[in-house]
Amino acid sequence: MIESNFDRRAKNKFKPKNTKLKAVCFIDDLNMPLKDEYGSQPPIELLRQWFDSGFWYDRQKVVKNFMCELQILAAMGKPGGGRAHITPRLVSKLHLINFTNPNEEQMKKIY
Repeated sequence: MIESNFDRRAKNKFKPKNTKLKAVCFIDDLNMPLKDEYGSQPPIELLRQWFDSGFWYDRQKVVKNFMCELQILAAMGKPGGGRAHITPRLVSKLHLINFTNPNEEQMKKIY
């Protein structure tokens, strides 16, 4: 899905379509992929590979595809009910912001 919004600018370099300065990819429920038998989550590992090296592989041609000017923004809920913990290897690559919505009792104390 991400590659469909990019144009080839050089041999293996892709930039956003319509000469946009930067593409922002929003991923909702980042921690939803099921863990496989080894405890990894392949979609999350693909993102981690891109964070580490700046590319992922084209599976047909087996070449590196560099996604330039791409920013990832993600959201997720707390683990439980089908959501898993994300790996510390991915957490180390992210800037995390955590907040909790106040319930009614907490709102009454504030106001």
